[in-house]
Amino acid sequence: MSLKGWGGFGCGRASGSEAVHAVVEGFADTSGARPAGERTCAVMADGDENLLVSVLEKVIYRMDVDGEIPPATEVDMIRDSGDGRVVSVRFTMADADTAEQIGAVPKAVSLHGLDLTGGPGAGPAG
Repeated sequence: MSLKGWGGFGCGRASGSEAVHAVVEGFADTSGARPAGERTCAVMADGDENLLVSVLEKVIYRMDVDGEIPPATEVDMIRDSGDGRVVSVRFTMADADTAEQIGAVPKAVSLHGLDLTGGPGAGPAG
């Protein structure tokens, strides 16, 4: 699965939420999924790329361990921490068995080829 977007994960709440939603939509139709509650977590990493990967890994973990999938996600503004960057995430979870699988469920997330530096026509951040 490949994901493209402009604005970067660290550019605001909407971009983080949209990234998670886009990945979930790549393998599941959650429109008829039965709500199962909310999960919140704080994710810390050494950069925005690693934050995005860590948040997406949380989605995969919840599916594997709890059988839950997030039809909706709210990602707070990323903030600096003494040890890197941190973001708070709230997942609205649904029972994964009530979502329609439309593609292969990812088993891992990779940093390979991940670039959060710009959009169409933008060069690397400098």
